[in-house]
Amino acid sequence: MGYQMTKMKMIQALLLMLATMPLAALETPEELLALKLKTQLLTQTTGTMTGEGVAWHAAWRSTDFVRFARQTHDVAYLEAGAQYFDALIAKLHTSPDGWRGWVGPFIYDESVVGDVHVGDAILVNPMLEWVENVRALPPHLRQPLDDRATQYIELAEHICSKWLDRGTWWESGHAGGYITWDQFLSPDDLDQFQQRDDVRTARLGLQFNKQQSMGIVHLRLYRLTGGEEHRRKAQLIFQHARSRLTLFEGHYTWNYWEPLYPGDVVDADGAQLNLWVATHPGRNYQNGEVSEFVEAFHSGIVFSVADMRRLVRTNWRMWNGDRQDPAFANSDVAVTQAADPSYQFPDRSGQGRAGALWGALVEFDSTLAAVSHREATNTTFQRRYDLPITEFDWPHTPSKYFSMVSVLPPSAAHGEKRYLVSKARIPGNLRIVLTDGTGERELIEIYAGLTPGGVDGREGVLVREWEGDTEPGAYRMRWIFTDEQNLTEVRDYPLSVTDSQ
Repeated sequence: MGYQMTKMKMIQALLLMLATMPLAALETPEELLALKLKTQLLTQTTGTMTGEGVAWHAAWRSTDFVRFARQTHDVAYLEAGAQYFDALIAKLHTSPDGWRGWVGPFIYDESVVGDVHVGDAILVNPMLEWVENVRALPPHLRQPLDDRATQYIELAEHICSKWLDRGTWWESGHAGGYITWDQFLSPDDLDQFQQRDDVRTARLGLQFNKQQSMGIVHLRLYRLTGGEEHRRKAQLIFQHARSRLTLFEGHYTWNYWEPLYPGDVVDADGAQLNLWVATHPGRNYQNGEVSEFVEAFHSGIVFSVADMRRLVRTNWRMWNGDRQDPAFANSDVAVTQAADPSYQFPDRSGQGRAGALWGALVEFDSTLAAVSHREATNTTFQRRYDLPITEFDWPHTPSKYFSMVSVLPPSAAHGEKRYLVSKARIPGNLRIVLTDGTGERELIEIYAGLTPGGVDGREGVLVREWEGDTEPGAYRMRWIFTDEQNLTEVRDYPLSVTDSQ
């Protein structure tokens, strides 16, 4: 299949490219196109067999065609971008169910092949950004590119329809998102799918970075087409993310992954989840996630000005304060050290850290702008698009000890089983109680006892089952943690009980 690189080698190569990318260089359209046409998806695979790993390589710098066009007002960059995107589209593979995608070795198990949500999203999103830029051109410049713009929109719609048709979309109450498909092809048989529940991460609620990449596809399609279903799905994806942010001393931190739906609980008694829950220690996924939060804010969904200010404060807190030699800790360092002062973060010398300046916030803040040698252009937090605003109200109480609480599913019928899932940074005494919808009155005590603790991705998880045996209505599930000094911390998660009929 011509696909020889392991997952780790691909990641290392990508990180090397990112680290050595010339920040100030402005290639000509021809030079940029020539560079991108060397991407592995086009040069080191056979036929249409690609895969997620090389999709990440293909996505690298694919937004520069639009960025340089904006900087220079030279439409030749857009024409070069169209040539590159057309080359990527030529690598699409049609699967046995008739849907197209970038099919190749599954990044977590190369014994099977298939297409994945994030591979589609990270290649389609630059095309949609290109379309938005083309649609803003004067008619005489736009007209020659209009047909391609339509094709890119149709491809993005196709991708969304594919994952819906395959049954990978899940939603409940305020939250929605995608689940990894469990149907794969064999390298020796590309004509029929095989259900492979044994493949690692099969039926996994996607990680936040992958979930939100699909959210951006929906968001841009909404902006381009006005399709309300795209807006609704984007809203649910970003509501899921915002409901899982941890508020600590006026700033946010969050995990690389958290369970989305009941299927992410592998073993309730053993408190085993589908994946580890922690801030990624070594890869800067949060920079991209913040850029997606900012795009959602500008598009009027979920995030408020207060959220943007908290994200700015988070990046301040991560920064060492040195403008000449800036360095950034991971976003969870402050809260982890507050919860467990004895904890020593591992030395990751030469391995990279997740901490970085979050470039999407520079427009809002003069300090971050100065550190990045750029200009803050939007310190009043004006939204970029004139679109309806539907912010998401969530009871964010300050939390030092809890790195996660969730109810799976958040909306269910009377008597339907749910999982109450939490993760604490240190052991302690815990009560879980059901309150009314305002949080003012305790109704039922569901658990009273100890909770494990730990900052490792697998430690500190507690799973309790609840039958949802209460009257239909709006409620909150409340976790109450008591530490050794008898200080309590409360974290709420709104839920709803519906009529069983």
